[in-house]
Amino acid sequence: MRRLTMLLLIGLSLLAFSPVVSPAQELTLSVAISMKEATEEIGRGFQERLERKGLLRPGSRRTFARNALVAVVPADAPRAPGQPADLLRADIRRIAIGNPKTVPAGQYAEESLRSLALWDAVRSKLVYGENVRQVLEYVARGEVEAGMVYATDLAVGGGRVREAFRIPPQSHRHITYPVAIVQESRHLALGEAFIELLLGHEGQTILGRLGFQPPTGVKP
Repeated sequence: MRRLTMLLLIGLSLLAFSPVVSPAQELTLSVAISMKEATEEIGRGFQERLERKGLLRPGSRRTFARNALVAVVPADAPRAPGQPADLLRADIRRIAIGNPKTVPAGQYAEESLRSLALWDAVRSKLVYGENVRQVLEYVARGEVEAGMVYATDLAVGGGRVREAFRIPPQSHRHITYPVAIVQESRHLALGEAFIELLLGHEGQTILGRLGFQPPTGVKP
């Protein structure tokens, strides 16, 4: 999303977790940024608190992107798992996920494994990373046979990891990214224009190039 910010910046201050006022436009936006996975939950909680306190403009909250959970393996893995049940194979000895206590991607991974009735069977194989980047490194260095990360994280794997299979989306909560305008904004039209830009062809094309999926009903 840092690349997205630079490419779509129109004199606004984007933020992930707390309001920041732009000296030029004094417009405040609240946006969850996936590139900092460990803080996604903080951003979501922040936005929910804004809504409860009536600080967001009614009707302005929109979902502008979705993500997917994927299983990854080292790029040179000779026999990659092709479905969740393959994680039970004897040759899959270690599986890296983000620590579910602190990493949102790890929470989605645990939720999915429990939903698929695999959690108890693979729990002894799990290696916890402090963030998704660490999970990727474990996989890239061959310290684990597989890992579970966001689809957008593959782009930063440097070709050292590859996707083995997609985690069934129905096995975990939807991974979505909302944006909203704060109630006291003095530049409502500008905020609305930016949200439309995110949801429009240009914004969706950039997001798609970075691995994000469009929100339901929006075509890039």
